[in-house]
Amino acid sequence: MKAVFLLACLCAAARAGWLSGEAASIDGPRQLFQAGRYEKVVGALGDGLLQKLRGADQQDGYYYLGLSYERLGRLDKALGVYQLGVKLFPRDINLLTQLAMLLHTSGLEEQAEPLFQKVLAIHPNNAAAHLGLAQIDHSLGFLDLSVAHYQKALETMGDNPAVWREYSEVSLDRRDYATAEQAARRALALSSDPDGMLDLARALRASGRLDQAIATLDLAAQRFPRRRDLSLARALWRLEEGRYDEALPLAQALLAAPDPPALAYWIRARVELKRDGYQAAVADLRSAAASEGDDSSFVAAASEKLLALLGAR
Repeated sequence: MKAVFLLACLCAAARAGWLSGEAASIDGPRQLFQAGRYEKVVGALGDGLLQKLRGADQQDGYYYLGLSYERLGRLDKALGVYQLGVKLFPRDINLLTQLAMLLHTSGLEEQAEPLFQKVLAIHPNNAAAHLGLAQIDHSLGFLDLSVAHYQKALETMGDNPAVWREYSEVSLDRRDYATAEQAARRALALSSDPDGMLDLARALRASGRLDQAIATLDLAAQRFPRRRDLSLARALWRLEEGRYDEALPLAQALLAAPDPPALAYWIRARVELKRDGYQAAVADLRSAAASEGDDSSFVAAASEKLLALLGAR
């Protein structure tokens, strides 16, 4: 009887949380995470609670701790948490997906790709894994594979305009202009933004409807006047189509603004050369060639070459 009584007491103590570690719960950190109190989550789980959690609660603990570190911008800490969590729970979809996505966004594609594949081996319809693989395949030039993964991702993420825009862009690279246009229009139906309008304009231009493409780009620049890339594209497309009288004022407007882009000098120089304005063109090409910055390097190099051809380096 005494043994039975003692066993009953031990069971009651365990249920009441008197045994070390068995009273630990993920509920508190989960509520803190949902409230956006990420520092508190890190404090709670990093204070030894994570090791006291058991089973599914511990899996969730690694997940919330990693996400909290991500929200706080402490990506190295998040990476370590996810890696340890995946070692302990190698088939946990949430941990595998977060680790793969963090590696992917950090540019570590060779490490991310097999993790995404592992997620799909466990859960073939996982949208995040399909999206990650779609992006990786697109960057590597595997366009057919990328399209297939985007299509699977969109079965679940069809309300996400960014995914539709990416699908439009890979379809454009694949020269499937009809699909690129449809995807861009789907993105714009969900959210009217400059990137979606630019994607639609590119699809229209690629399919030979230049006037519609330029009209779409003009409307985008009107709605989003701070997007300099739209204004540059407006001028460049007109230059490439030989519409010099339209390209020149657009380039001049860009050059009148603070910190003018190198491409605007290039566009005006090309128009000036068509009008036999040699000296003015050389001056603009020299300005373009002297431009600095990652977004100016290609234009600077092209300007150097053209100056050499003109005998004015």
